[in-house]
Amino acid sequence: MNYPYLVAIGLLMVGLYTMIAQRNLVKKLVGMTVFQTAIILFFLLLSVKRDGTLPIVEAGRLDPAGYMNPLPHVLMLTAIVVAVATSGRPEAAASIRVRPKVSECAGLTHSPLRFTARR
Repeated sequence: MNYPYLVAIGLLMVGLYTMIAQRNLVKKLVGMTVFQTAIILFFLLLSVKRDGTLPIVEAGRLDPAGYMNPLPHVLMLTAIVVAVATSGRPEAAASIRVRPKVSECAGLTHSPLRFTARR
């Protein structure tokens, strides 16, 4: 039995269920991150070749069966960058605090460089 494939499929189902079933936006974001990670894991598991070497051609040896395909690894590096970009934006937006108005600050006025006491 191939247990890594079962783990990847289990993570896919957990992430998809979390995105569909939860109403909380942060939980949906966590589900989306788990789903993206499971997809990356699944593609990397598909690209593994036992006893394969790096695709650096040596003199006299040109048998492609002995080399690993670098394309899935490159595509998954791109997917990791996209996952970081898509998950970082909502997290950053959720962490932004609304600044209070100047009149609500206790005796402070806003200057371009710093807050100063009002006289």
